[in-house]
Amino acid sequence: MHLQTAALTAAAPGRSVGASVTLGHVTEAPSLLVGAGHLQPCLRELGEAERSEDRFEQVFLLAIREGQVEPAQWADYVWSVPSPQGQRLLKNGRTLDLPEENVAELNRRAQDFSTLRLPVCRNLGIIL
Repeated sequence: MHLQTAALTAAAPGRSVGASVTLGHVTEAPSLLVGAGHLQPCLRELGEAERSEDRFEQVFLLAIREGQVEPAQWADYVWSVPSPQGQRLLKNGRTLDLPEENVAELNRRAQDFSTLRLPVCRNLGIIL
C-alpha cells in the first residue's frame, strides 16, 4: 500500500518527507481515510450564492494584499470590479439594483469576513 510506504519512508531518520511522498499519496490519503470511516469531510456542500461569497472573499484578500486596511475599503475595492460591467449582487434571490445596496451588502460581507474568516487566513499564513 502506498500510504504505508510513505509513512515508513517519512519516519526513517535522516530522510526527507518530500523526497518520497508524491502528490498521488497526498490526494489518495484523504480518500482512503474517508472511505474507512476515520475521517469526515468538514466542508458542507455549497450552493451558488455561497460560492459567489467565496469569490468575494478572494477579492477581499487581494484588497488586503494591495494595502486596503478596513472592511469598508475592501467592499469598495470589490465593487470596483462588477460595477463598471453593469453586474449587480443577489441577496435572498433579489437583484440589488442600486449601487448603495450593493456596497452595503459588500460591507456586510466584508465585516463578516473580517471577524470570521480573516483570523483563520492569518493563522494559516494565507495573509500576514
